[in-house]
Amino acid sequence: MIIIGLLSYKTAELCMMHIKRGEDDLTKVVLRLLGPTWHKVYCFSGGMYLGLCSGVFYLFILNTLYSTLNFITLKATGHSLLSKNVSSFS
Repeated sequence: MIIIGLLSYKTAELCMMHIKRGEDDLTKVVLRLLGPTWHKVYCFSGGMYLGLCSGVFYLFILNTLYSTLNFITLKATGHSLLSKNVSSFS
């Protein structure tokens, strides 16, 4: 977390030092300063980071939803749902 925070700080600092009036966001600054190759690398890494964070967030939501439904069915019926590791369709 500290490393990600430092990278975000340095990126924002770089953006604030080199931004011009016509540039809306950091991708335009990267394109102007580093060129089209690094712009593609920056966009690809940003997309991968977004996908990774979305996947982790989705798994956390599923885990929380399972625990909540398990708690509700335990209180309502007296027995819990199936184990997370067991799946039977018979």
